[in-house]
Amino acid sequence: MNDGIDGEYEIDITARFTAFGANYLTLVECKRYKRPIGREKVQALLSKMQSVGAQKGMMFSTSGFQSGASEFAGVHGIALVEFVDGRSSFVRKSFDDDGPIPWDRMPSYLPRIVGLLHHANSRSLVT
Repeated sequence: MNDGIDGEYEIDITARFTAFGANYLTLVECKRYKRPIGREKVQALLSKMQSVGAQKGMMFSTSGFQSGASEFAGVHGIALVEFVDGRSSFVRKSFDDDGPIPWDRMPSYLPRIVGLLHHANSRSLVT
């Protein structure tokens, strides 16, 4: 539990560190839902950040983010990361309808899970 100016908050992960003599707090929320995360979840994270005095917020999801969530997060400097199957980062010349390539046929250097950092209308691969 983290104490805020208006009560206590349950937060999945907190990262505290000191740099250049200043204390920093990052709040991280992890979501495993069936549907993309909506704006209201990101708004709730911003409220928690403001109440506990956090400088940064991050939200991780296995189901992606709705456009409203991405836009709100971008305006307020909240990082959104979507976890996806590592095979989605593998580019090949041909395409077939047989589904994903089996892991035993994938290059050994390919990670099993990758993250997509959401920006307003784009995504960047992070590993």
